[in-house]
Amino acid sequence: MIKRIGPGDTVNIWTDNWIVGLDSFKPTIRLESVSVERVQDLFRPGTREWDEQLVRSSFIYRDALEILKIKPGAKMLEDVDAWAFERTGVYSVRSCYRALKKEQETTESYATGSAGSSDDARWWKKLWGLKIPPKVRVFWWRAVHGYLPTKGELKRRHVASEDHCETCGEPGETLYHIALQCSYAVQFWKAVKEITGCKLPPLHPATWTRDLLASDICVQKDAALIICGVWSLWTGRNARRHGRTRWSPGAAVRHVASMVEDLLCLEVPAVKPTRVPGRWAKPQENWIKVNTDSAFHVSSAIGAGGVVIRDSDGRLLSAAARLYSHIPDALTGEALAARDGLQLAGEQGHANVILEVDNLVLVNLLRSEDGGRSVISGLWQEIRELGRGFSGFKLLHVNREGNVAAHVCASLPTESNPEFFWSDCFPIRLEEAIQNDCNPS
Repeated sequence: MIKRIGPGDTVNIWTDNWIVGLDSFKPTIRLESVSVERVQDLFRPGTREWDEQLVRSSFIYRDALEILKIKPGAKMLEDVDAWAFERTGVYSVRSCYRALKKEQETTESYATGSAGSSDDARWWKKLWGLKIPPKVRVFWWRAVHGYLPTKGELKRRHVASEDHCETCGEPGETLYHIALQCSYAVQFWKAVKEITGCKLPPLHPATWTRDLLASDICVQKDAALIICGVWSLWTGRNARRHGRTRWSPGAAVRHVASMVEDLLCLEVPAVKPTRVPGRWAKPQENWIKVNTDSAFHVSSAIGAGGVVIRDSDGRLLSAAARLYSHIPDALTGEALAARDGLQLAGEQGHANVILEVDNLVLVNLLRSEDGGRSVISGLWQEIRELGRGFSGFKLLHVNREGNVAAHVCASLPTESNPEFFWSDCFPIRLEEAIQNDCNPS
């Protein structure tokens, strides 16, 4: 659990979980001579805005940056408990599983000095992409991890006393031997080359099962054929151990090649539905429409918001743009822009307002009653309260093509020119976007 910051008076800086961007959810270390105890002590007096100089002097650099990214709720009556691993702040089994899995992988990587489970996931993803039957996929996963009961593996585990190949008599029966070195395997791959034209690439005995999954060894179709061929050799070896004597390499190859070809033919290219480009639509009479959008740069944690207000004739009434610093994610930037848009509409005295944004996650959160625990909890409350201040208020989602004008505004602020407001004379790029909205030809 984590605290979403409102007044900040109930949150202990050093013992409570409250810093979303840190794995520990609290400051990494406490510097000497730092006396602040409650989060509210870090605000500028009489506000819920960070005293940036105090924050930077009280914490190490990384902790200070993550604290400044938190946007305290100006309208929140109290600090709110929330589930840290979901954007909504509401517990889910899925997010809990992911958090525990991440913790397990981190522990394993520290203990072994290896990539841990994440490396397994990478190979599983490559294997899943091959066009092979599910039973062959499971077989190869076992092969990659050395889980197949070859006589060599059984002897290593002290289950069997000897490990000679029952087909050719060679000692040390491994899967590599069964698949590539045994006399049956030699005949099989010779037939594969004659019938399909596929040639075995050079494979190392220690890494060959993973090498076949790497795209630089052979193309996917050949890898699928080879893996299915190894599976056929393995099942043939097991059948011979149980009494079957007849085996034809040519027949086995034709069966495997047919199986792979059938799977490739079954793959029907996905036909994407024709997407009709969205357009800005005029609001009804006596209503105005507020379009907002945000730009966000992950590396610098800087964002910008754009606001465009138009009437029922599509006439541009006003527009604004603002640079945002210390933004944790794109969703927060979108919420800041939406808040600024409604504030501007309220300051100009508009009564019936439609807020239109192109971020569906934001729209769903604003429509939800549980947004008070979300990552934008403070902004969620501000936006909803601003909406209640109008005689009529609607919230709509629009795709990017219908929000071009706001997107243009969001691209204009810079560090040298962080804030703009227009009401009579507008930038050429914005006027062009408005004209295209109203004149699609």
